[in-house]
Amino acid sequence: MFELFNDKITYKENNEVIGYVLFSKKDDKTISIDKVFVRDDKRGMGIGSKMLEYTYNYFSNKNIKIIYECSYSKKWSKK
Repeated sequence: MFELFNDKITYKENNEVIGYVLFSKKDDKTISIDKVFVRDDKRGMGIGSKMLEYTYNYFSNKNIKIIYECSYSKKWSKK
């Protein structure tokens, strides 16, 4: 389950935060993804990719450009 609050999109399983994407607003039409985090015990399960896909779809549907700042998001965006 995804939740958007201020500058963070969280991913939860059984009401526990498993990971999050931190972003910052550059202007009305642009955000940057600053950090992607997944709990150690949940890494390697595709959760980071799911969170970035959700983030991409959410902002793209609002015609907001995304700048991929953190290394994981840069790597993901080139797929």
